[in-house]
Amino acid sequence: MNIDSIYTAYLDSNGICTNSKALQFGQMFWAIVGENFDGNDYVEKAIKDGAKYAVTNRKELADVYSNCFYTADTLLTIQMLATKHRRALGIPIIAIAGSNGKTTTKELLYYTLKQVYSCHVTQGNLNNHLGVPITLLQLTESIEIAVVELGANHQGENKILLEIVEPNIVIITNTGKDHLEGFGGIEGVVAANMEVVNYAKQHQLTWIKNLDDIALEHTIVPSIIAYGDRAEIHCDVVGNYPYLNLNIYHNALLEILVETRLFGSYNKYNVMACVAVCKHLGIDLKYLRNAGLEYYPDNNRSQLIKLGNLNVIMDAYNANPSSMESAIMEFSKYYPKGQRTAKGIVIGFMAELGADEAKYHEEIVQFIQSCRFDLVIFTHPAYSSFSHLCANGFYLNNAVDNVDKILELIKLRNIEIILFKGSRVSKLEIVLEALKK
Repeated sequence: MNIDSIYTAYLDSNGICTNSKALQFGQMFWAIVGENFDGNDYVEKAIKDGAKYAVTNRKELADVYSNCFYTADTLLTIQMLATKHRRALGIPIIAIAGSNGKTTTKELLYYTLKQVYSCHVTQGNLNNHLGVPITLLQLTESIEIAVVELGANHQGENKILLEIVEPNIVIITNTGKDHLEGFGGIEGVVAANMEVVNYAKQHQLTWIKNLDDIALEHTIVPSIIAYGDRAEIHCDVVGNYPYLNLNIYHNALLEILVETRLFGSYNKYNVMACVAVCKHLGIDLKYLRNAGLEYYPDNNRSQLIKLGNLNVIMDAYNANPSSMESAIMEFSKYYPKGQRTAKGIVIGFMAELGADEAKYHEEIVQFIQSCRFDLVIFTHPAYSSFSHLCANGFYLNNAVDNVDKILELIKLRNIEIILFKGSRVSKLEIVLEALKK
């Protein structure tokens, strides 16, 4: 395998493709091998369909096709290629890690930076060991700055992703109870975030630090720009209905009002992280103010959707004990102008919690007990033993087979605003689609 030859071919192509069904003419097809698929099975078809080049780990294919490169490990090679391309471009890259809020921070940063620079950002869920290299290989010579999300779910992965990206600035949004099964508990989450801190220290990077993240409170690197309630960059929540509005302060001086299209005061940390980046890069905060007004969450991430007399907060892309508790707490305080409104919640499964799965789901039920809701619907067997503890609580074994029942309960209780919260496996978006009809 000659990485220089592959890189020359990549530059001569129309970009890379790892899915033969999505192949466009002139692209470089990359045969990735996964648990349930082998991209090598589609190399010949890709070449016949217009791939200019292909990369495979089957030597016999490279022997037959002159535009086919052989490498023993196509995943490792695409990671190496991505780093080579990143070095060739030499642009500043901001890497975002952490438990919750990565995507919101990423999008707010993108909407801010694109007003000043030609900016590229991680698309969709291209944030893992394959997605990050694809993100870097999407960069063109016209791009001046990039924002890359790091979606680690086990120890050691942040380190690998950072070595691929070689960022200039790192952000750790927070330390929460995410991917506990893969990380090996909350201690593993802390260790994963420390991989980012240690990388920043080793390579003398700037760390945009959440000073309110207790798990990393006493860790330092040579270059830190801190934000949080006790930091030089801090904020006051001046509005929370229907969206979050913040007064931003720096060194105790009011700098700007940022009006967002975000639900929940916990999003203040994502906004403050963007303020810190702007300060570091010398960007006027007026661009962040513009971004706050322009960026509307999508893809079932804290979306506020109006359906006639019913307001829906759809937050069902990811869920872990930390984000679940934050969303429920915020929703319990979410009223128009202090008025009492009939409120309901539909709660889904929290995935990847490991051996303590039952405990964490029981704790969520106990937390809901302390809130006042007119309707609580649990939609997973993980809640079956605890759901009866909640006032106005109903247990359904899943959402998919009980859409009509959920709609009936919403109507019977005259619910005016409802929160959907759960992991993607719960498929709560199916209920939303039924509500829209």
